[in-house]
Amino acid sequence: MKNKVKFKKILMLIFMISIVFIVAFQIVQRLEFKTYTNHFNEKLELIIAKVKEEYPNITDNDMVEILNNDEKIEHSILKNYGIDFNKDDVLRK
Repeated sequence: MKNKVKFKKILMLIFMISIVFIVAFQIVQRLEFKTYTNHFNEKLELIIAKVKEEYPNITDNDMVEILNNDEKIEHSILKNYGIDFNKDDVLRK
């Protein structure tokens, strides 16, 4: 009987520790995703600003159309710089 009580306590302890680790992992994952999203948006904003600076005739609507376009293109431009979409991240710090 004492063994069953100890076993239940140990199982409950393992369960509680697992829950704590799962919650902590989820919090860290969300923070990392938020950091990545902010970094991505900052880089995108820099690209848009540079394009608008170099080509002032491009309107905001043109930029929004490009960003919202679902058209697939060949990634040969990035391959010229050694970036493979299947293996590498495009954005680097």
